[in-house]
Amino acid sequence: MKQSEVIEYKGLLAGAVEVGKYLLAAGAEVSRVENTVERIMYAYGVVEVDVFALQSFILASVRLADGTEFTRTRRILSSGTDLRRLEELNAFSRQICAELPTAIQLRDRLLDIVAYQSNGPLTALGYVLSVFPLTIFFGGSVWDAAAASVIALLFFGIDRFLRGTQYNLFVYTLFASFIEGSLAILFVRLGFGQHADKIMIGDIMLLIPGLSLCNSVKDILHKDNLTGLSRMVEAIMVTLFITFGFYIASVALGGGMVNSDLPAPAEWVQVLTSALGCVGFALYFLAKPDKLPLAFLGGGMAWAVYLAVYGLYASVFTASAVAAAAVCLYSECMSRIVKAPANVFMITGVIPLLPGSYLYYAIAGLMEQDMAQFYAYGESALHATLGIEGGFLVAYFLFTRIWALYTKVKKRA
Repeated sequence: MKQSEVIEYKGLLAGAVEVGKYLLAAGAEVSRVENTVERIMYAYGVVEVDVFALQSFILASVRLADGTEFTRTRRILSSGTDLRRLEELNAFSRQICAELPTAIQLRDRLLDIVAYQSNGPLTALGYVLSVFPLTIFFGGSVWDAAAASVIALLFFGIDRFLRGTQYNLFVYTLFASFIEGSLAILFVRLGFGQHADKIMIGDIMLLIPGLSLCNSVKDILHKDNLTGLSRMVEAIMVTLFITFGFYIASVALGGGMVNSDLPAPAEWVQVLTSALGCVGFALYFLAKPDKLPLAFLGGGMAWAVYLAVYGLYASVFTASAVAAAAVCLYSECMSRIVKAPANVFMITGVIPLLPGSYLYYAIAGLMEQDMAQFYAYGESALHATLGIEGGFLVAYFLFTRIWALYTKVKKRA
């Protein structure tokens, strides 16, 4: 093989690995990254492709028809959730396989995708729309929702400032939860907002690690056990640091953790606010505008299923599992209908099911030395989390098996 051809293949492998790198950084599961790199290189006619990816590392090697082999590695230093980039990179990988651009063309198009800057005001709206309806969803007043929204805007500013830095996720979570908790207590003392607990719970939702919960199950099912367990541990650690942050804020301000005994809003209000909150999170995670109606539908459906199941059998675990399974099936179906990664719909759809309120009241019970409350809400938080994971696990396993069978039958026909 000519030296120029070898150089071109090396450039193509470098480009494919870069696509995988940005996919991981945007919130893709490991199996998608590995599959993407493999598909791209096989499309260019290589004989053998081996790809190994972790949360922070990609290793890929290829063998050409004449026996030439070479390898490419990349380190991923930071990651988050960028649903727009995730969707565009997924579509771009399909385009590469269909059109087979040169290495230079691949690189230039990739640079265009990653150079996109999010709309600041629209993203800020996402922060507000995430917490305002969810604060009401958890039983807060309109004034509580307004106070939570102001805190969310401040959090938006902090997040934008730190986004380009290589901060430690756990330290940042501790810092953010401490600031949010402190502001919630101060706002109520100043008369802005009525219930500090509802304000805190609304803002907690910005920090709950929904992406790690979603991807950990998929990684484990694809036998990427190391990454799956790593994501699961990360989700647990983030949750603990959220707890520490709010605990420190409450102790520092001497107010303790508030336990407002307020009635839950009407069920139709819960479904509506959960749906609106998911639209806010779609903006928060930088989803494309055309995905907002699907986020609204997925979020409302998730909580409607939860309420229906809980009404029949009052179990947090069962209701969370069935609702999470519904979200998973909805996401996989939408993925195939609109040709976008399932995570675009799953990450937003699961938001109403995340145990933000249970987590808060468990902390409150611990601080007030009310161990009965601590155990009760801690148990509910654990059951909700396990239910979500279990629902995703079963639904995704069944869906992939049924889809594989459907595809096999379709090919034979």
